[in-house]
Amino acid sequence: MRYYNSSFHLLDLCIFSYHLHAQTLIWPMDPFFEQMELTGSDRRRVFMEKVRFKTANKTSNRTDLHGPGSCQGSPSSGWPSNESLEPIISKYKRIYPWHPSLTRPSGTTDPWVVYNAPSQITDSINVVRMVQYDTNNGPYPGTRPTFQVDTIHDSRPQNLSSLPNATGLLYCFEGGTGAIDDGTQTQTQKQFPLWSMMGFVLARTVTDVELNLSTDVQNPKPVSYDIYIVFRGSRSGKLRLWEAAYKEEGNPDWVTNWDLTQVIEDREISARGKVCRGFGTSIRTMLPTVVKAMEEIANQKQQPPRYIYVTAHSLGGALACHFTSAVLCGTKYGPKGTGGQMPDSLKKWPWESVKLVTYSSPVVGDNEFRDNFNKTVQSRRIWLDGDYVTQEQVNCLVGEPYRISVHHEQTLQEKKVGPQQISHHPYLIRRNLILSWRKAGDDKGKIPDVLPDIPAGTGTEHYEEPMKYFKHCADVLGHLVTIKAARPGAHPAIKELFALSELFPDFSEHFRLYLEIFREWEPDLSTTSNAKGNKLQWLMSNLGTLTGGTSKDTLESYWKTAKDIQSDEAFFNFIGLCLFLTKLSLSKGSHSTADLSTVMPFIGAEASGDYSDLLKNKI
Repeated sequence: MRYYNSSFHLLDLCIFSYHLHAQTLIWPMDPFFEQMELTGSDRRRVFMEKVRFKTANKTSNRTDLHGPGSCQGSPSSGWPSNESLEPIISKYKRIYPWHPSLTRPSGTTDPWVVYNAPSQITDSINVVRMVQYDTNNGPYPGTRPTFQVDTIHDSRPQNLSSLPNATGLLYCFEGGTGAIDDGTQTQTQKQFPLWSMMGFVLARTVTDVELNLSTDVQNPKPVSYDIYIVFRGSRSGKLRLWEAAYKEEGNPDWVTNWDLTQVIEDREISARGKVCRGFGTSIRTMLPTVVKAMEEIANQKQQPPRYIYVTAHSLGGALACHFTSAVLCGTKYGPKGTGGQMPDSLKKWPWESVKLVTYSSPVVGDNEFRDNFNKTVQSRRIWLDGDYVTQEQVNCLVGEPYRISVHHEQTLQEKKVGPQQISHHPYLIRRNLILSWRKAGDDKGKIPDVLPDIPAGTGTEHYEEPMKYFKHCADVLGHLVTIKAARPGAHPAIKELFALSELFPDFSEHFRLYLEIFREWEPDLSTTSNAKGNKLQWLMSNLGTLTGGTSKDTLESYWKTAKDIQSDEAFFNFIGLCLFLTKLSLSKGSHSTADLSTVMPFIGAEASGDYSDLLKNKI
């Protein structure tokens, strides 16, 4: 398989990191608890307190859940918790790179996000593993930490066996955001992080056909491999500037982002200059897991890679800069990958020629750090015109700058724009990068309608884009069915690659957990002696009777029972969505027929009624 232009390929890998992280969220319909916000109420805050308690190992024995320190392990095992960060709950075993993923980050105030990584990336993946800190020996043991390397998929699933042979190794890694530290990273630091999947290391096989050493496309032979180290960017709901920037509380990604004004000396990251404290604190939580992932790959491959690429978007861009600096300019893993903490198998890798490409990276350090970094690292910094995140009012950016102009999608003419948040979104960066290349024309000066070697290479609306936004649930479902049914040029098995039910594993279980926590929110809900508590208890009891074949009328009657459990209509509509997703997750049978029979009564052209109105127009 030949790979497309690196600027697009690396950006798609950045989006893929968001894709995988979204799959780990056990509540994709409300990962940041925005549905719980109610004017004049502390419902959201109290609900998050209940989440911390309910999902902690010490009370529920749920060792498969991750996030707050109490989820990860006990304080005596090196897992200090932090009660001021939002308890975003993950389950790493849900990672399934061959499926699309979706999330609804901010309730009805923001759209749904659907991720659909190009098949050129996912088809080559065979093994999927997760590198995380040992539950019984957390990241602050006083010596080198130990790890769990959990196998999520030891080979590509059987239903994908008809696709071309896959040999790629995908190692996801754990890390933390939201920590506040003075540079010592000890058990006495001011604030400990929330833990999540922070990126991946991908070993992609390079074949003799790709290197033009053979023309036998039916039987390509592996010759070498390339390494891609990718950090994910920020994932959050509503931006609460005062909470994150000034109180250092709330969403952990934003706490890290807003801690960029403080710079500290950190010789592990760079022997010269100072680094932005938030990003430096965060990268130190994942340097050990990234290195462990690479060591695992090196032990399997038994030879150095051909090339090493490091890439990321937004927050991830800053982490990628600090990671690369730690390897090339730091004192523990560096200089140039030869430091005392670098495993011997990795010291042989071609670190001097590592290539770093960031998208929309914020500032990462002071002047001295920047100057030393730019002399040492082959780095390009790409951003879209108007992106306020990439400004240098405080501290410095690094890398060779490459600005993308905003283009009109039809005329391809450049637009003048001012600082705006929308220019930060990776899907707009991707579109305008394509439009700028189209405008440049081919070698004959002709402007192509599409870049044929780039997945979804139009720069305009396209169903195969790796990241898309949708206003309502019905739009999402229609898009997912389209992905399955109409991918031109795809392998014939593509229509059977996923069922909609498979995109919501364990949803019924996790929705029940959500309702159990909600029931404990106030006394009126924790008892059946009043109308609200009785309705909630009835709803929870009947979740077990739901199946994929539950009729629309029955589901609607369950939903309407939830009326007045809370005073706001938005919460009532939210319960309706969750009941529908529960039904969808339980749909089994033939992928195509189960999908159509499940969703069309709700979203089809002939669909009508309150439930259809909910999915099509309200949520």
